[in-house]
Amino acid sequence: MRNNQKIIQSDELDMLLILLPSGWSEFLLYIDGRSFNSVITHAFNNPFSEIMYAVLDLIQDKWETEFIWYNEPGGCKFEIKRIKDKQHKAIISVYNFEESYGGQLNFKLEIQFEVKIKQFVLLCYLQLKKTYLLLNDKEFSDKRSGAFLVQNFHDFERKVEDFLKKKQMIF
Repeated sequence: MRNNQKIIQSDELDMLLILLPSGWSEFLLYIDGRSFNSVITHAFNNPFSEIMYAVLDLIQDKWETEFIWYNEPGGCKFEIKRIKDKQHKAIISVYNFEESYGGQLNFKLEIQFEVKIKQFVLLCYLQLKKTYLLLNDKEFSDKRSGAFLVQNFHDFERKVEDFLKKKQMIF
């Protein structure tokens, strides 16, 4: 998607965050028949922590949040901004960049969509919960040590579940 296209308004949204071995992850986003994917390195930051902090910002009613996931080189940036006249929704803008970590980043808009905040929070939570549960398997976790902060997840999970209960989504 480029700058001259409209914001996608659809509830056909899903995502997949995959914790790969040896310090890598992959992110897949599906929105209204379109897909976006990005390979993410864990060398410069923890992509799981980054998305957790962004979700926590949203459930704490912050107006906007953002995070960057790096590849080697390149990566993507997510900007999430509440809509002033529809505060239960946000516009999520995903940008790509080709530059290496530490350099000046030139962002190109890849996709932009409107989403209910509770839907986005739930999708992120379920991907993180899946990873947390998979890490209970020794063979799976041995190849992925240190990639997911268990203590941070418990605090995150409690806050997300409280938020989703208030929104009458789950639990």
